[in-house]
Order: sequence, then C-alpha cells, then structure tokens
Amino acid sequence: PSGYALGSARVSVDAAEATARPSGMVRVELAVDVLEDDWVLVPVLPPTTPVESAAIDGRAVQLVATPSGLAWITRSAGSFRMSLAYRVDATPSGAGCSLPVPLPQAASINLDAKLPGHRLLADR
Repeated sequence: PSGYALGSARVSVDAAEATARPSGMVRVELAVDVLEDDWVLVPVLPPTTPVESAAIDGRAVQLVATPSGLAWITRSAGSFRMSLAYRVDATPSGAGCSLPVPLPQAASINLDAKLPGHRLLADR
C-alpha cells in the first residue's frame, strides 16, 4: 500500500500571446492525503517541469527531483492542499502553436484554460 493519496486537482492555464515566444502560466491546487507518520515521497509532476513555486497550505515547500519526476517529501500524516505554479513554452504546430501542460497524477482534474486568439471554437 501507498503512504499517500492524491485527490482532485484544479488546474488553470493562462496563455499569453507574445511576439517572441508564446507561453502559458499554469497554477495547480491539489488535494493530498498523507496516510502515515513516516517519511513519504509524494510524486507531484513529471520530470523537468519548471516549477516557480510550491506551497502546502500556504507555506512554501521544496520539491525533490526523482527519476520519475518532482515529489514532495514529508513525515506528517494529514490532509493538505498543495499549490503549484509553473510556466510552459508553446511549441509551433502547423499554423499555430500547441501548449504542452504537465499535469499532476491526480484522481481527477478540473481544467480551466484561457487561450489567446479568436475563433478557437467551432460555431454552433
């Protein structure tokens, strides 16, 4: 059995159109349950995700780089709210760009994206 459980995540992406290189700011709110009072490594994001800030219940924390990705290490059982912020660069794709967004391994994800441009959705 695992020493942690990841609940739901709320992910917001705000993409800015820039002349040099489009990018997006990603903010994540993630529910984390630590199930035991022992050292637990909680995987959070894929490797090489450029995290600008990480906090647990409003308090800044450091993430640990592991071969499988970035993780939070703790030894206190309880329910926590993790906040993450990171920026991703857009990749040219055809006539536009694609924005690859690394996501946490949450049980469910609610995604809200603000994308620049017009006519992004088909007319109904």
